[in-house]
Amino acid sequence: MLKEEVDYKTLYREYGYRNIILIIFSILAFVNGMCWVVATPISVPVARGYGQSDAVVSIIPMCYMITYVLVNFPSNWVLDVKGIKKGVVVGAVFTAVGAGFRCLITTHFAFVILGQILCAIGQPFILNAPTKIAVRWFLPKNVILV
Repeated sequence: MLKEEVDYKTLYREYGYRNIILIIFSILAFVNGMCWVVATPISVPVARGYGQSDAVVSIIPMCYMITYVLVNFPSNWVLDVKGIKKGVVVGAVFTAVGAGFRCLITTHFAFVILGQILCAIGQPFILNAPTKIAVRWFLPKNVILV
């Protein structure tokens, strides 16, 4: 029995705006990643400046890893059932609100922790989307498998 060749040209149509959306998505992933590690290189000055212990400031980036484990499966469900767009928007909103709370560090140090947790909740929605974007948006010949 011979395998039938699938004519992807009739099944899919690629539009140029997909590349623009991909660039915007990449910027969103970059911003979320920056929220993750931005305090790590300056943890000692932050601890001294805000009267916190070095351990508290060093643990802040760890909440990303803990939260990823907890939010991974719900985020995959949202991306699969509700759609990539809604899932990525949820991740973007959590990242934006979390980054906004982190800007309130002059008010109280707890805002940094709250902002970090909110950004961490948005991370799985963003990091789990690239595979789904590659499979659903691009022709198989354009997807590089590693």
